[in-house]
Amino acid sequence: MITAIGSLPFTNVDEAIDRVFTACREVPFWPQLPKRSFLEDMYVQFLEQVPSVIIDEQRERVYVDTASTSGIERFYEDVATHNLEAFRVSEAAAPGLYRLLERLPEIKNDVRIIKGQLTGPFTIGLGLKDEKGQPVI
Repeated sequence: MITAIGSLPFTNVDEAIDRVFTACREVPFWPQLPKRSFLEDMYVQFLEQVPSVIIDEQRERVYVDTASTSGIERFYEDVATHNLEAFRVSEAAAPGLYRLLERLPEIKNDVRIIKGQLTGPFTIGLGLKDEKGQPVI
């Protein structure tokens, strides 16, 4: 079985999925297309719903506003009540995921596993900066 890392150098979602379906029919993966949009940056995709995280599309920057506490109570309430919808990756940030799911019936007889990828806590901690540009870890 063959699969791959999620980031691909395409700007067209369907072209990326065509390549995934050609090369990785048994284990298709969610294509992330950071050249298509800043919103497909791995940090943006996983932090877009997190309180105190600022996503500045114009400057293509993601950072933590350490002075802000807005939304933190809601965040913990969503965690405590298992409100998974609050943490959904949006279609704007992950069109490859949504389109992959729409197109899976095209290869359904060949698929054994579907692969996605997450940014882990250590990567987030080193890559995510505060408003002064310092890593949060």
